[in-house]
Amino acid sequence: MDDENITLHQHEQHSQARSDHLAAKIDNAKESIMGQPVNVFTTPTGGDSGSSAAHAMLPAALMASHHGGMGGQGALGAGAMAFGGGLLGALLFGRGGLGGWGGDGGGTNAAAIELGTARVAFDTAAMTTLNNISAAIPTATGLVADKVNTGNMQLMNAINTGFATQGTNTLQQTIMLIQGMNMNQQTLMQELCGINTNVSAQGCMTREAVANDGEKTRALIQSIQDANLQRQLTVAETALLDANRRREHDQVIATITNTNTAVAAQQQGQQQQQQQQILTTVSSLFPILQSVLQVAHATAANTSVIAGNTGPVVGGAQTSTASPNNINTGG
Repeated sequence: MDDENITLHQHEQHSQARSDHLAAKIDNAKESIMGQPVNVFTTPTGGDSGSSAAHAMLPAALMASHHGGMGGQGALGAGAMAFGGGLLGALLFGRGGLGGWGGDGGGTNAAAIELGTARVAFDTAAMTTLNNISAAIPTATGLVADKVNTGNMQLMNAINTGFATQGTNTLQQTIMLIQGMNMNQQTLMQELCGINTNVSAQGCMTREAVANDGEKTRALIQSIQDANLQRQLTVAETALLDANRRREHDQVIATITNTNTAVAAQQQGQQQQQQQQILTTVSSLFPILQSVLQVAHATAANTSVIAGNTGPVVGGAQTSTASPNNINTGG
């Protein structure tokens, strides 16, 4: 914005300087024209292009002054610019200088005197045109300044409008951004609350699950301990029963051993007693056998010995209904 203002200001200064320079040139031209005779109807024979340009522009300037006068900015501008252009061309580029009315091929003094009336009319028209040009220059400068100011104002308005619009849009975008951030923050807070609620619920459920699992675990551990104790008790009872059985077995073995020993001793005693009785019996039978042997030897002559139940013996010879065995006792 500062660069644009500087550029416009410089342009305005340059326009003013050009206007001042042109006005100075016109004033100098007026003074020169007023001090020299002019033959507007004489065409130079050996003049330069600048003098020809000046003579060519004078009728146009006169026509413009008569048709335009002080009114009509278009006609005034056309006449003034036509005359001014030709005049300046003659002044700047003509070899005849400001005296381009005669120059090298100028007319005679007699012709100028004869046309005094025309000169007066031309001078009047030239002065009018110069005055119009002088009056138009500030007007044009003012118009340029107005255009510049209008352009500056329009540019400033556009810039201000753009800044205002951009600022409004930026403000609206900022407000929308803040609202969006607030909504996002609210949504985030709600989500955080939901997460906290879920975490709390999950924590409660976890604690309950842990408590339940703890109770179940303790119950399981207690049951395992009870089972181990029961197993140990069973093992101890089994060991005790086994020890009791072993002890009973040992007692039974001892009893059996004692019984066997006693029985063996008793049997041995009985056997010894029986043997003693047998020996006693045999000993008691030995004398009897001796006596029987003696009787048998005594009756050696009689080889038949009646043994057994011979029945009753009645007197005399023994008769028996039995059949006695004849025993040969011969020795």
